[in-house]
Amino acid sequence: MGVDFQALVGHNFDFEDLLTLPDHLNRTWSQVQEFLPIIEGYPAPNAKAPRQWQWKSLDGKLSFEKELETTGSIWLDGPDGFFFSVGVQAIVINHGCRWWHYLTDSQVRHKLGQVCHHIGRVAVSDLVIYIPDSFYECSSASDLVDEGKSIAEILAWLHGKVGNPARDCSDITPEERFSGWGGNRYFVEEVELKKKKPASSRRRE
Repeated sequence: MGVDFQALVGHNFDFEDLLTLPDHLNRTWSQVQEFLPIIEGYPAPNAKAPRQWQWKSLDGKLSFEKELETTGSIWLDGPDGFFFSVGVQAIVINHGCRWWHYLTDSQVRHKLGQVCHHIGRVAVSDLVIYIPDSFYECSSASDLVDEGKSIAEILAWLHGKVGNPARDCSDITPEERFSGWGGNRYFVEEVELKKKKPASSRRRE
């Protein structure tokens, strides 16, 4: 089984504004079109993939608010191979790209970074954390999203459990990069936020 790419960003939406996240993404998604597709041919043209961001109930019976309260996260389906697991303070960004592809292909890494930074700006997150979805300890950081942790708390957990983030891909040995696992490593980047928050977005006090 392969290791997939994941990224984490924070958010400070209350539940009412959290429900508007797909609207914000749909309205601004054209800003990242130059970086899409991340991988040529994925998703396949005939794939039944969403063309817009939309909430998806994994339960089918609970309201989104109750699902968030019960499971710790709700599912947001998106275009171009992206989908989110959204917690009360942070978001797991998923894409079908393999972690080894992210580590070894600078163009893929650049495009994923640009899209994740855009998502971070929409969510008003000053950090994006990149992790592999694998059996390594750093991958457990995504579980903290379901526990309601903030991006700052997740980063502190990574520091305590794994150590400092890798500076760049050169910190990961060629053997680790091309093995598909990438080692127990993670990356952190700062997101340049706009100085003025959108007037339509309210945040928790």
